[in-house]
Amino acid sequence: EIWVFAQCKCWAADVRKTLEECGFAYVWHSPLSSTFNSPQIISSFHQRLKDIYLQTFVSEMRNNNKLRTYRLLNNTYHEEKYLKIPNIQHRTAITKLRISSHKLHIEKGRHNHIPLQERICQYCELDEIEDEYHFVANCTLYRTERESLYAYVKDNFHSFSFLDEREKFTFLMKLDKQCIIVSSICSYIHTCLKKREEVEHVNSRP
Repeated sequence: EIWVFAQCKCWAADVRKTLEECGFAYVWHSPLSSTFNSPQIISSFHQRLKDIYLQTFVSEMRNNNKLRTYRLLNNTYHEEKYLKIPNIQHRTAITKLRISSHKLHIEKGRHNHIPLQERICQYCELDEIEDEYHFVANCTLYRTERESLYAYVKDNFHSFSFLDEREKFTFLMKLDKQCIIVSSICSYIHTCLKKREEVEHVNSRP
């Protein structure tokens, strides 16, 4: 009977497996009335699940090269301010850029097995790898939009003018400023991604 239960795919088997993996196997073997319903046990189990998730999150962030930009911008697990921006298109755009889920050549080339040094931006003459940094801070295709954003940010954060380009990129992409600035940054990212998409569409015409 034990072997049959172990092979079972029912929800109870999943509960037992989860409890065992979290070090709470004793709960399964104890009377429900005296153990599982205990607020203390439930609280401890909830905390254990949270700890496991955070350990997995940190490990994945450190070891996954795809998350290079996200790793640069985050060192703690917390709710990001930009997630509260009402415009879902802006939230989607910045999220894609932060987690490298986009069509920039840094990622598109990875999927096509193109060497890193050959994933050059096709939308300007700088001959740089089209990664998130190049897209946000350097690409001349978005010069007008970038100048407008930078001027706005400087009006609110005077120290922005004294940062080098890499520091400006990190400053903008961390998105830990007041909401009005975050909204402008997200709008900039969305506008630039749309512009890139439009140019790509035109260039792909026969």
